[in-house]
Amino acid sequence: MNPPRFLLILSVHSNLLRAALVTRDLKMVSSAQQTFQIADDEFDPAEVWYKTKKVIAACLDIGRTPTREIAGIAFVTPEMERVEWEIENQEIVARGKMVEQAPSVQHQASNAMFSGMLSAWLLWNLTGALQMSDGGDFLKTRVRAPFDAEIPIVLRMREKDARAEWLDENVLETDRAILGTARRAWKMVN
Repeated sequence: MNPPRFLLILSVHSNLLRAALVTRDLKMVSSAQQTFQIADDEFDPAEVWYKTKKVIAACLDIGRTPTREIAGIAFVTPEMERVEWEIENQEIVARGKMVEQAPSVQHQASNAMFSGMLSAWLLWNLTGALQMSDGGDFLKTRVRAPFDAEIPIVLRMREKDARAEWLDENVLETDRAILGTARRAWKMVN
């Protein structure tokens, strides 16, 4: 059986969500994007998650890519979005705010309250975990839309670090972040 051919890179840049399929030779072969609303430095994390699923599905559909072709998922976000969420009566209540400084992931077990960067919110929605694993094993997505199988989460990266991985100035800033993340993530997968 052939090894998976693509990484799925999820990117947030300002209020733009993107999903891109990137090959081992660092070529973007498919991408989809959608914006989300930010008003008075606040955003709706539920909207971000809903639209993230839509851009993933669109990217996979454009590339006609089955889940078995994806070696892993990596995502890249700036550090200025804070999300707080809690579970109340089996409902998730979430609030998002643009902040000056990157928040750390926090969990208050007494009332099921969580907070962290937007990447922590996406990780939690994809896997049910709050942080990447420390060992050699990758967290895996839950089998639910838009995926029909588990896919390993291989990397969470800050946008400025991702752009530093890809120094080609002839590439859009958002593409630089995606390609820089893909470069680092392929090293982890191989």
